[in-house]
Amino acid sequence: MQAHYTWSRVIDQCSTEVINSCTNQNPFNPATNRGPGDFDRTHVAVITYIYELPKLTSLGRFLSQTVGGWQLAS
Repeated sequence: MQAHYTWSRVIDQCSTEVINSCTNQNPFNPATNRGPGDFDRTHVAVITYIYELPKLTSLGRFLSQTVGGWQLAS
């Protein structure tokens, strides 16, 4: 099992997918448009795991190799 957490912040003046489509509220002070970006993801938590299913040795050699030994993962 693994767990990861990221805290980050994206601050920009214009974050659109269309190039040159931003307009300034005050062209003499571009800092008035400063704020969180459209793609800001402040908190990101990721948990991954791998669980190995028990091997089924009582089914015979062919079925135990076919059905047994599988893993579940996130």
